[in-house]
Amino acid sequence: MSKILEVRVPCSAGEFLQGEYKGVEALVSCPIDIYSTITIVKGISKNKLLSKSLKAIKNFKEKYKISNTKMDNINLTIDSPLPYGKGYATSTSEIAGIFIALSTYFKKDFSIEDIAIFCANIEPTDSIFLNDYMIFDHLNGNILKKRKVTLAGKKVIIIESNETIDTINFRKTNQFSIKPDLTNEFDEFFKGINTNDFKLVFNSLKSSSINNQKVIFKEKLPKTLEIALKYNSIGVNIAHSGSLIVIIYDEDFNQIAFIDEMKKENCIFKNDIVRYAMISEGGYSINDYRK
Repeated sequence: MSKILEVRVPCSAGEFLQGEYKGVEALVSCPIDIYSTITIVKGISKNKLLSKSLKAIKNFKEKYKISNTKMDNINLTIDSPLPYGKGYATSTSEIAGIFIALSTYFKKDFSIEDIAIFCANIEPTDSIFLNDYMIFDHLNGNILKKRKVTLAGKKVIIIESNETIDTINFRKTNQFSIKPDLTNEFDEFFKGINTNDFKLVFNSLKSSSINNQKVIFKEKLPKTLEIALKYNSIGVNIAHSGSLIVIIYDEDFNQIAFIDEMKKENCIFKNDIVRYAMISEGGYSINDYRK
């Protein structure tokens, strides 16, 4: 069967920052050049989708009053290369991609705000589908502040442990009642990018990561911060409701020496997965083959 349309949405290497911004719980995602792909082809769907994807389809049908007959005549497939429950925003990339793909297929106009609210109605969401870095209310899908700056093109080393965390269930625990005020860190982060002052970037990310130790403790984080600073990393961010530790770097960074020292200091365990990626600008792409 030939493709009708294809949507790609980036995954995320955790979040640059997550905490309260002027009294509202917010985050800034770290989109990377690894994508979830949602494809629509003609034919009755035989794919087994996960519960959140099924809920996204159900919510779309109800929102636009799409009949079962019309929906059953399309085959929707999802290809996500990264695991769930780690902090890659895999679920968000799929939910957003489903909404964008179905909206395009059924010729429904939509905005960035529509995508955000649709995703937030299913689960706390990331801002990976936004074209610019924005301070984002991930619980309600509201954009709190837009900033025309990015770290796109910088590279990341992602350290993935074997721990898996269900975001929705974890948010029900007492740990998630801890919400540090990071208003200053959000502002300093964007100021640092805008002025190429990576010391501001490093310190703002460090503050967000350290504050999150009270929520999800990462044993390897303090030593990782120390080694990353030694090798002139731009910053270290984490998955605030996942298990990832992410090191951001550019051409001045000695990647091989860094990895060797991380292993020597037991900051990378034998069963950890180390991934390499590039930070992207976020957003999404649509290929509509009907045109």
